[in-house]
Amino acid sequence: MAPIQTNAIQPSAGPTNEGSANEDRAGGSRIENAARTGVRDVPGEGERDEAVLIAARDGFPLAATLHRAKRSGHETDGRRVVVVAPATGVARTFYRRFARFMAGRGFDVVTFDYRGIGGSRIGSLRGFRATMSEWAEQDLAGVLDYAKGALGATELALVGHSFGGQAVGLIPNADLIDKFVGVGAQLGDLRLYPAPARQAYTALMAGLIPVTTGALGFWPMSLVGGEDLPRGVAREWARWCLSPGYYAGDVGSPFRERLATFKAPTRLYSFDDDRYAPAAAVDALAALLSSAPVERCHLQPEDYGGRLGHFSFFRPRFESSLWFDVVRFLETDSARSRGEVSLDEYMFNRALRAS
Repeated sequence: MAPIQTNAIQPSAGPTNEGSANEDRAGGSRIENAARTGVRDVPGEGERDEAVLIAARDGFPLAATLHRAKRSGHETDGRRVVVVAPATGVARTFYRRFARFMAGRGFDVVTFDYRGIGGSRIGSLRGFRATMSEWAEQDLAGVLDYAKGALGATELALVGHSFGGQAVGLIPNADLIDKFVGVGAQLGDLRLYPAPARQAYTALMAGLIPVTTGALGFWPMSLVGGEDLPRGVAREWARWCLSPGYYAGDVGSPFRERLATFKAPTRLYSFDDDRYAPAAAVDALAALLSSAPVERCHLQPEDYGGRLGHFSFFRPRFESSLWFDVVRFLETDSARSRGEVSLDEYMFNRALRAS
């Protein structure tokens, strides 16, 4: 693995009012209904937002939003696309403001809902079959195929939140990714969690989830502000968390091999007050990305005017700091990787040859 760096990022001078997760998810019904019916250009969702349906690799229809880039007319050839992969139980509307920000900086951005979540939920979850493995191997993989094929991405970045970042070791087409940003993306092995959180999560995964999903047929995550989880998703998640090494525990695991052969430049963010993704768990994921140049950014909440936690990265108060830092990371050396040079470099080299 390339040297791990701890980057200091300038905090935002903006307000510290967080709002609620439900506030960020509110207002998504029109776009979700449009995604189900194939309607585009949904009123009230932004002039460059389009509700689209994307086929997972097994054909399951996924509700998604394409946030089209604001283009100045001076871009070089090529299309830069960012796929935002959600955390467990989080609908795509939570990432809408971040996606629009990135679109305003010249990236086409795709947000989507995993099967059984948000706009990709079809009726009751009782009896609905889905697993966390399918979220990655079928859903996220299908969205990456769409970004590369239908959108014609010449530079494809994945911004993965929590499970959305873990999924790089599960997807069969990770070689499509040119840059990877993980936000609270961790190896969910509970041995990496400090007490008393470790004991609390163990009780949740070993007791409450199996019992509740057996009785209800799904995991009622909406009771704590998220999206309800299909039974198979919740149970596989619990099984992984209780297994040494999470989904990559076995030395011969194909998922461990996928992590080891992933080569895209990577930045992994963790936050000192994040109880869901402690630094040790993020470090463990970084260690398994042994072929990738990985930058580790561990941030302190006091440097950013208040709580960071597991979700605040995507709050608009970080537009002028963390979000811009993502833009800089995605733009770094992108032209060089294609053998191109900037206008300033071209003029300098021409002057040098003429002297």
